Parts: sequence; structure tokens; C-alpha cells
Amino acid sequence: MGITRRSDSLYVEFRVIDDGETLRLAAPYEGGKVKRWKCHTLTRELGKQQKSIIKTNLLKGLVQSDGQKKIPTFREWGKRYLDLPKVKARRSY
Repeated sequence: MGITRRSDSLYVEFRVIDDGETLRLAAPYEGGKVKRWKCHTLTRELGKQQKSIIKTNLLKGLVQSDGQKKIPTFREWGKRYLDLPKVKARRSY
């Protein structure tokens, strides 16, 4: 993708594939989602350096996923709550 400028900073964008644990760089035919990282700078030179660092980390598989963790249902949450020893010790249990 590339480097984009916003009012507060430069941003680096890449198309990535998220497997739930790590992010990897997507090939052009794979699609993937666009992920954006903030560079915390307004100079183009530092933005290009940041872009190359992020791209290297994506290729190595070092970038952790934000985690598309499964959100428990109310029933699962309630079951876990009622299994807690502190809750079982109450008189109202």
C-alpha cells in the first residue's frame, strides 16, 4: 500500500492476513484487510524507514494479531461464574 498523511501524523498501510495469532503480508491476489500503523512523525524520510521496519516484521511473522478472540455467551459466562469457589461458598448459592 503506502504512506498516507493525516493532520496529526503519517500512517503506513499494508494488506495483511490475520490468522488469529499473527499478521502476515498478503499477496496481491489474496486480498486481505488493510491495516494501518501510526508513524508518530510528519517527515517523509522517517515514515519510509518506519514502513520498511513494519514490512520486515510482517514478513518475519513478528507482528501479533489484535486477537479476534471469541466472546463468551451469557450462558458460558454464567457457568464459569457459578463454578468459582468464592461464589459456591456463599450462603445464597
